Amino acid sequence: MRIFDKPGLAAFCLVACLLTAFQARAQTAPLDVGIFPHLSVRTLMERFQPLRDHMERRLQRQVTFVTAPDFQSFVERTQAKQYSFVITAPHFARLAQLKAGYRPLLQPKSPMRGVFLVSAASPIFKLSDLKGRKVATPDRLAVVTAMGEDALQMEGVKIPQDATLLALPSHNAAVLALRHGQAEAALISELQFLQMKAEERAELRPIATTKTLPMPLIFMAGPNMPGSEADAIGNAILDFAKTDEGKRFLDMTRYQDIEPTSEAEMKQLDPYLPALERALGEKP
Repeated sequence: MRIFDKPGLAAFCLVACLLTAFQARAQTAPLDVGIFPHLSVRTLMERFQPLRDHMERRLQRQVTFVTAPDFQSFVERTQAKQYSFVITAPHFARLAQLKAGYRPLLQPKSPMRGVFLVSAASPIFKLSDLKGRKVATPDRLAVVTAMGEDALQMEGVKIPQDATLLALPSHNAAVLALRHGQAEAALISELQFLQMKAEERAELRPIATTKTLPMPLIFMAGPNMPGSEADAIGNAILDFAKTDEGKRFLDMTRYQDIEPTSEAEMKQLDPYLPALERALGEKP
Protein backbone atom coordinates (compact mmCIF):
# COMPACT_ATOMS: atom_id res chain seq x y z
CA MET A 1 0.00 0.00 0.00
CA ARG A 2 1.32 3.48 -0.86
CA ILE A 3 1.35 6.00 2.00
CA PHE A 4 0.91 9.70 1.11
CA ASP A 5 2.13 12.54 3.29
CA LYS A 6 -0.36 15.37 3.73
CA PRO A 7 0.82 17.48 0.76
CA GLY A 8 0.93 14.38 -1.42
CA LEU A 9 -2.54 13.34 -0.33
CA ALA A 10 -3.88 16.81 -1.04
CA ALA A 11 -2.37 16.78 -4.52
CA PHE A 12 -3.80 13.32 -5.22
CA CYS A 13 -7.27 14.43 -4.10
CA LEU A 14 -7.04 17.55 -6.27
CA VAL A 15 -6.14 15.51 -9.35
CA ALA A 16 -8.94 13.04 -8.65
CA CYS A 17 -11.47 15.85 -8.24
CA LEU A 18 -10.33 17.56 -11.43
CA LEU A 19 -10.55 14.29 -13.36
CA THR A 20 -14.05 13.61 -12.03
CA ALA A 21 -15.14 17.14 -12.90
CA PHE A 22 -13.65 16.84 -16.40
CA GLN A 23 -15.48 13.56 -17.07
CA ALA A 24 -18.75 14.95 -15.74
CA ARG A 25 -18.38 18.04 -17.93
CA ALA A 26 -17.56 15.88 -20.97
CA GLN A 27 -20.75 13.86 -20.49
CA THR A 28 -22.94 16.99 -20.35
CA ALA A 29 -21.22 18.96 -23.13
CA PRO A 30 -22.89 18.98 -26.58
CA LEU A 31 -22.34 15.73 -28.48
CA ASP A 32 -21.60 15.86 -32.21
CA VAL A 33 -22.44 12.62 -34.03
CA GLY A 34 -21.00 12.18 -37.50
CA ILE A 35 -23.17 10.22 -39.98
CA PHE A 36 -21.72 8.99 -43.26
CA PRO A 37 -23.48 10.69 -46.22
CA HIS A 38 -25.11 7.65 -47.83
CA LEU A 39 -28.35 9.59 -48.42
CA SER A 40 -29.14 13.21 -49.20
CA VAL A 41 -28.62 15.52 -46.22
CA ARG A 42 -32.35 16.18 -45.88
CA THR A 43 -33.28 12.49 -45.97
CA LEU A 44 -30.45 11.62 -43.60
CA MET A 45 -31.44 14.16 -40.97
CA GLU A 46 -35.15 13.38 -41.21
CA ARG A 47 -34.52 9.66 -40.90
CA PHE A 48 -32.31 9.92 -37.81
CA GLN A 49 -34.24 12.74 -36.09
CA PRO A 50 -36.16 10.38 -33.76
CA LEU A 51 -32.88 8.81 -32.59
CA ARG A 52 -31.33 12.22 -32.00
CA ASP A 53 -34.36 13.39 -29.98
CA HIS A 54 -34.30 10.24 -27.85
CA MET A 55 -30.57 10.57 -27.20
CA GLU A 56 -31.03 14.15 -26.01
CA ARG A 57 -33.78 13.14 -23.60
CA ARG A 58 -31.94 10.10 -22.29
CA LEU A 59 -28.48 11.68 -22.02
CA GLN A 60 -29.71 15.10 -20.87
CA ARG A 61 -27.36 16.88 -23.25
CA GLN A 62 -27.51 18.55 -26.64
CA VAL A 63 -26.97 16.11 -29.51
CA THR A 64 -26.17 17.34 -33.02
CA PHE A 65 -26.01 15.05 -36.04
CA VAL A 66 -23.57 16.24 -38.70
CA THR A 67 -22.34 14.84 -41.99
CA ALA A 68 -19.86 15.63 -44.76
CA PRO A 69 -20.24 16.60 -48.43
CA ASP A 70 -18.97 13.22 -49.64
CA PHE A 71 -17.55 9.90 -48.47
CA GLN A 72 -13.93 10.98 -48.97
CA SER A 73 -14.39 13.99 -46.69
CA PHE A 74 -16.24 11.94 -44.10
CA VAL A 75 -13.53 9.28 -43.93
CA GLU A 76 -10.78 11.90 -43.74
CA ARG A 77 -12.56 13.73 -40.91
CA THR A 78 -13.09 10.46 -39.07
CA GLN A 79 -9.43 9.52 -39.44
CA ALA A 80 -8.53 12.99 -38.13
CA LYS A 81 -10.71 12.21 -35.07
CA GLN A 82 -12.99 15.18 -35.69
CA TYR A 83 -16.08 13.24 -34.60
CA SER A 84 -16.50 12.13 -31.00
CA PHE A 85 -19.09 9.54 -32.11
CA VAL A 86 -19.89 8.19 -35.58
CA ILE A 87 -22.54 6.22 -37.43
CA THR A 88 -20.59 4.90 -40.38
CA ALA A 89 -20.34 2.33 -43.14
CA PRO A 90 -18.94 -1.11 -42.25
CA HIS A 91 -15.60 -0.82 -44.08
CA PHE A 92 -15.16 2.81 -42.93
CA ALA A 93 -15.75 1.53 -39.39
CA ARG A 94 -13.04 -1.10 -39.66
CA LEU A 95 -10.58 1.47 -41.00
CA ALA A 96 -11.49 3.87 -38.18
CA GLN A 97 -11.03 1.09 -35.63
CA LEU A 98 -7.62 -0.02 -36.88
CA LYS A 99 -6.14 3.34 -37.92
CA ALA A 100 -7.77 5.93 -35.62
CA GLY A 101 -8.73 4.00 -32.49
CA TYR A 102 -12.52 4.27 -32.76
CA ARG A 103 -14.40 1.59 -30.83
CA PRO A 104 -17.28 -0.33 -32.48
CA LEU A 105 -20.27 -0.53 -30.13
CA LEU A 106 -23.50 -1.39 -31.92
CA GLN A 107 -24.97 -2.29 -35.30
CA PRO A 108 -28.42 -2.89 -36.79
CA LYS A 109 -29.33 -6.57 -36.79
CA SER A 110 -29.79 -6.70 -40.55
CA PRO A 111 -27.46 -8.16 -43.17
CA MET A 112 -26.62 -5.82 -46.05
CA ARG A 113 -26.04 -6.49 -49.73
CA GLY A 114 -26.27 -4.56 -52.95
CA VAL A 115 -28.99 -4.97 -55.57
CA PHE A 116 -28.80 -4.18 -59.29
CA LEU A 117 -31.93 -2.44 -60.56
CA VAL A 118 -33.26 -1.69 -64.04
CA SER A 119 -36.47 -0.08 -65.24
CA ALA A 120 -39.44 -2.45 -65.17
CA ALA A 121 -39.65 -2.52 -68.98
CA SER A 122 -35.89 -2.82 -69.57
CA PRO A 123 -34.55 -5.56 -71.87
CA ILE A 124 -31.76 -6.20 -69.32
CA PHE A 125 -32.29 -9.38 -67.28
CA LYS A 126 -28.85 -10.44 -66.05
CA LEU A 127 -25.50 -8.92 -65.20
CA SER A 128 -23.87 -10.01 -68.44
CA ASP A 129 -26.48 -7.89 -70.26
CA LEU A 130 -24.80 -4.82 -68.77
CA LYS A 131 -21.85 -5.06 -71.16
CA GLY A 132 -21.57 -1.78 -73.02
CA ARG A 133 -23.95 -0.13 -70.54
CA LYS A 134 -23.71 2.45 -67.78
CA VAL A 135 -24.48 1.55 -64.15
CA ALA A 136 -25.24 4.32 -61.64
CA THR A 137 -23.78 3.66 -58.19
CA PRO A 138 -23.38 5.45 -54.86
CA ASP A 139 -20.05 7.13 -54.07
CA ARG A 140 -16.99 5.31 -55.47
CA LEU A 141 -15.89 4.59 -51.87
CA ALA A 142 -19.19 2.93 -50.89
CA VAL A 143 -18.88 -0.73 -49.92
CA VAL A 144 -21.92 -1.47 -52.11
CA THR A 145 -20.01 -0.10 -55.09
CA ALA A 146 -17.05 -2.37 -54.32
CA MET A 147 -19.31 -5.41 -53.89
CA GLY A 148 -21.12 -4.56 -57.12
CA GLU A 149 -17.89 -4.39 -59.09
CA ASP A 150 -16.91 -7.78 -57.69
CA ALA A 151 -20.29 -9.23 -58.73
CA LEU A 152 -19.94 -7.86 -62.26
CA GLN A 153 -16.44 -9.26 -62.71
CA MET A 154 -17.61 -12.68 -61.53
CA GLU A 155 -20.08 -12.59 -64.43
CA GLY A 156 -17.40 -11.58 -66.92
CA VAL A 157 -18.18 -7.85 -66.94
CA LYS A 158 -14.92 -6.01 -66.37
CA ILE A 159 -14.84 -2.40 -65.21
CA PRO A 160 -14.15 -0.12 -67.06
CA GLN A 161 -13.47 -2.21 -70.17
CA ASP A 162 -16.93 -3.77 -70.52
CA ALA A 163 -19.20 -1.38 -68.59
CA THR A 164 -19.06 2.05 -66.98
CA LEU A 165 -19.79 2.82 -63.34
CA LEU A 166 -21.34 6.27 -62.83
CA ALA A 167 -20.48 7.16 -59.23
CA LEU A 168 -22.95 9.57 -57.61
CA PRO A 169 -23.19 11.12 -54.13
CA SER A 170 -25.79 8.76 -52.68
CA HIS A 171 -28.04 5.72 -53.19
CA ASN A 172 -31.08 7.83 -54.03
CA ALA A 173 -29.01 9.81 -56.55
CA ALA A 174 -28.15 6.52 -58.29
CA VAL A 175 -31.85 5.63 -58.55
CA LEU A 176 -32.66 9.09 -59.91
CA ALA A 177 -29.98 8.66 -62.58
CA LEU A 178 -31.67 5.42 -63.69
CA ARG A 179 -35.11 7.05 -63.77
CA HIS A 180 -33.85 10.04 -65.76
CA GLY A 181 -32.13 7.86 -68.35
CA GLN A 182 -28.57 8.77 -67.34
CA ALA A 183 -27.80 5.09 -66.79
CA GLU A 184 -29.33 1.75 -67.87
CA ALA A 185 -29.04 0.25 -64.38
CA ALA A 186 -28.49 1.30 -60.78
CA LEU A 187 -26.68 -0.41 -57.95
CA ILE A 188 -27.82 0.44 -54.40
CA SER A 189 -28.18 -1.18 -51.00
CA GLU A 190 -31.04 -3.66 -50.91
CA LEU A 191 -32.17 -2.10 -47.63
CA GLN A 192 -32.43 1.28 -49.37
CA PHE A 193 -34.49 -0.35 -52.12
CA LEU A 194 -36.86 -1.90 -49.57
CA GLN A 195 -37.22 1.49 -47.83
CA MET A 196 -38.63 3.04 -51.01
CA LYS A 197 -42.37 3.50 -51.46
CA ALA A 198 -44.17 0.52 -53.02
CA GLU A 199 -45.16 2.52 -56.12
CA GLU A 200 -41.53 3.56 -56.63
CA ARG A 201 -40.29 -0.03 -56.29
CA ALA A 202 -42.91 -1.14 -58.82
CA GLU A 203 -41.20 1.00 -61.49
CA LEU A 204 -37.95 -0.91 -60.98
CA ARG A 205 -36.87 -4.54 -61.39
CA PRO A 206 -34.02 -6.24 -59.50
CA ILE A 207 -31.81 -8.40 -61.71
CA ALA A 208 -29.05 -9.52 -59.31
CA THR A 209 -27.59 -9.07 -55.84
CA THR A 210 -24.07 -8.93 -54.42
CA LYS A 211 -22.53 -10.92 -51.58
CA THR A 212 -23.74 -10.11 -48.07
CA LEU A 213 -22.16 -8.25 -45.15
CA PRO A 214 -23.32 -8.82 -41.55
CA MET A 215 -24.39 -5.21 -40.99
CA PRO A 216 -25.36 -2.04 -42.93
CA LEU A 217 -23.67 0.44 -40.56
CA ILE A 218 -21.87 0.64 -37.20
CA PHE A 219 -22.16 2.98 -34.20
CA MET A 220 -18.68 3.88 -32.90
CA ALA A 221 -17.23 5.80 -29.97
CA GLY A 222 -14.32 8.12 -30.63
CA PRO A 223 -10.84 7.24 -29.38
CA ASN A 224 -10.88 9.97 -26.71
CA MET A 225 -14.33 9.20 -25.34
CA PRO A 226 -14.32 7.81 -21.77
CA GLY A 227 -15.73 4.31 -21.43
CA SER A 228 -18.52 5.45 -19.12
CA GLU A 229 -19.67 8.03 -21.67
CA ALA A 230 -19.57 5.49 -24.51
CA ASP A 231 -21.60 3.08 -22.39
CA ALA A 232 -24.20 5.75 -21.65
CA ILE A 233 -24.58 6.57 -25.36
CA GLY A 234 -24.74 2.89 -26.31
CA ASN A 235 -27.41 2.22 -23.68
CA ALA A 236 -29.43 5.19 -24.94
CA ILE A 237 -29.37 3.77 -28.48
CA LEU A 238 -30.34 0.29 -27.27
CA ASP A 239 -33.15 1.81 -25.21
CA PHE A 240 -34.37 3.73 -28.28
CA ALA A 241 -34.96 0.45 -30.14
CA LYS A 242 -37.46 -0.58 -27.42
CA THR A 243 -39.57 2.59 -27.63
CA ASP A 244 -42.54 3.12 -29.95
CA GLU A 245 -40.53 5.68 -31.92
CA GLY A 246 -37.64 3.27 -32.13
CA LYS A 247 -39.85 0.47 -33.39
CA ARG A 248 -41.19 2.75 -36.11
CA PHE A 249 -37.59 3.66 -37.01
CA LEU A 250 -36.65 -0.02 -37.24
CA ASP A 251 -39.70 -0.76 -39.36
CA MET A 252 -38.97 2.13 -41.75
CA THR A 253 -35.29 1.24 -42.15
CA ARG A 254 -36.03 -2.50 -42.31
CA TYR A 255 -33.60 -3.13 -39.44
CA GLN A 256 -34.58 -6.10 -37.29
CA ASP A 257 -33.05 -4.71 -34.09
CA ILE A 258 -29.90 -3.06 -32.74
CA GLU A 259 -27.24 -5.27 -31.17
CA PRO A 260 -23.60 -5.18 -29.99
CA THR A 261 -20.90 -5.53 -32.64
CA SER A 262 -18.43 -8.40 -32.32
CA GLU A 263 -14.75 -8.42 -33.28
CA ALA A 264 -15.38 -11.51 -35.41
CA GLU A 265 -17.85 -9.51 -37.51
CA MET A 266 -15.42 -6.61 -37.77
CA LYS A 267 -12.74 -8.95 -39.13
CA GLN A 268 -15.06 -9.93 -41.98
CA LEU A 269 -14.56 -6.40 -43.32
CA ASP A 270 -10.78 -6.72 -43.69
CA PRO A 271 -10.85 -7.80 -47.38
CA TYR A 272 -12.34 -4.40 -48.31
CA LEU A 273 -9.61 -2.30 -46.68
CA PRO A 274 -6.81 -2.52 -49.30
CA ALA A 275 -9.10 -1.28 -52.11
CA LEU A 276 -10.57 1.38 -49.82
CA GLU A 277 -7.15 2.73 -48.86
CA ARG A 278 -6.04 2.76 -52.50
CA ALA A 279 -9.20 4.65 -53.49
CA LEU A 280 -8.72 7.16 -50.68
CA GLY A 281 -5.30 7.93 -52.07
CA GLU A 282 -6.73 8.45 -55.56
CA LYS A 283 -8.80 11.57 -54.98
CA PRO A 284 -11.15 12.30 -57.90
